[in-house]
Amino acid sequence: MPLTTNDDRELLRHATLEVLAARHPTALPFPGIRRRIAQQLDFPFHDSDLESALDFGKSQGWLTFTFDEAGSSKWWSATAAGLLKIERGQSRIPSHD
Repeated sequence: MPLTTNDDRELLRHATLEVLAARHPTALPFPGIRRRIAQQLDFPFHDSDLESALDFGKSQGWLTFTFDEAGSSKWWSATAAGLLKIERGQSRIPSHD
């Protein structure tokens, strides 16, 4: 069952961008992104939720992907626009304190 609250979807989008920006210029495959984000968030999410977050980031110009030359795996990375968004503090996972 996909995420039901807009807040959870928003947090997942922020976490996705932050993980990929922190790894720049290294690209990550879907399982690597999922593993890193699962360590940051305190709620469960499905693969479809993460796919939606990645697609949203791509539609905003913050993320991009390339296909593995030997297969169909997508390797995701942050774009310059995504890095600027993070560096300017416009994408932060709010603390729950």
